[in-house]
Parts: sequence; structure tokens; C-alpha cells
Amino acid sequence: MRAVQVAGWGIDTVKGIGYAERAKKDCTLLIFSCRDVTELTHRALMTPDGDQTVVLTSQAAARGLSTYYVDLQKANIDLDKNWRHANLTESAPFQELFPLLIGAASGQPLPAYVSTILPTAPPEKRLRLRVLSPATLHAYDAAGRHTGPAKNPDPHSDLLYKEEEIPNSYYEEFGEGKYLGLPASGSVRIEIQGLATGTFTYEVMSVDGDRTETRLYKDIPVTASTTARMD
Repeated sequence: MRAVQVAGWGIDTVKGIGYAERAKKDCTLLIFSCRDVTELTHRALMTPDGDQTVVLTSQAAARGLSTYYVDLQKANIDLDKNWRHANLTESAPFQELFPLLIGAASGQPLPAYVSTILPTAPPEKRLRLRVLSPATLHAYDAAGRHTGPAKNPDPHSDLLYKEEEIPNSYYEEFGEGKYLGLPASGSVRIEIQGLATGTFTYEVMSVDGDRTETRLYKDIPVTASTTARMD
């Protein structure tokens, strides 16, 4: 039996978890006072070598097999989609590749965005946003598309329900950390919604190839009715 590997590439994917101590404010609303405390925190470590769910080394783990790489990052930009691991086989590049793999159209060139060589061009410049509780993140592009948590249609479910409508975007929660990824191009409105009384930390990381630039906003007061907006 012939076997091949098809791997998605170019979408931020969790490759590990990093742990560190951080200082934070512990605030008491009743007496309007805060004290400095130290806690152990963790953050998701991202790599573009993946399809948002599985890193490339796991997608193409078997040696000796024919491997096809789908440049999801570029396909999503050009075709205004948000394909990733969950719907990779529904993507146009895969749908065009599949007949070639089963021999129905052998000898034809590979479809656009598919290669037998791992893409070497760095992914487009992108933003990785993170907020630490008690707050959550939302993003809206110029077309009104939303990426972020959404109301679960099942009122009895405690599962995270989310929307990821902006191309090449994602929203994830790990512990108290909320993560939102976006392409750096285009106009996007960010909204931070408070969940409880306290303070939160907001981090904006700009990633361009191997270069990163981080802005950190610490100890911002917040209540359950707080909403912050920025472009």
C-alpha cells in the first residue's frame, strides 16, 4: 500500500509551554488597596511550522514517504480563507492535490500552494496578542469578521465556543492566558472585555521572520463592566 504525508504549514502552532515567575497586583475592592505578589505563570510557545494544531515534525514524522507541504498561510491570504488542521482536507490546495495522489490525473504539475519542498520564505509579519485574566480578547477586521470567544449556543455547556473568521487568525485559552493571533496587515479593532474585578496584563508581540518586538501593558485595573478598544 502506498502512503504519503500531507502537512499544513505557516500557521502559528503551540510547540511547548514555558514557565516563569511574575509580579502582579492583588487588589481588594472593598478597601481600595493592592499588594504586590509573585506567582508562577506559564505561556504557550508558538511556531509557524505547523497547521495551528499539529507541529510540522509530527505531521511529517515518517521517513521515506512522499511528503507534500501546503502553504496555508499564503493560501489563506490570497483566497481569503482561514484553513488550518481541522479543515485542511477541505481546502482548495488539498482538493486539487487529491486526484494526483490517487492517480486520476498523474503527470500533472502540483497545484498552487503545494510543494514537495518545505517553504523557505518566512511567514508574513503577524501579531501575537495575550491577555492574563480577568479579561478576554476580541478582534474585528474592516469587514466586520470576528475572532475571539463567542456565546455557546448550548446554555448547559461549559466548553469554550469561539469564532475565527479573520483569515490566518486564531483564538486559544490556556489556563488564565487568552491568546489571539492575527496577520499584521490590514485594519483590525481589538477589544478587551473585563470578566471580574482586579488587574490584567496585556501583551502585544510583533513577529517578523526571526525578529520579535513586544509591548507590555501591566496592572491595568478592570471590572466585569470594563471594555477597552484599540486599533
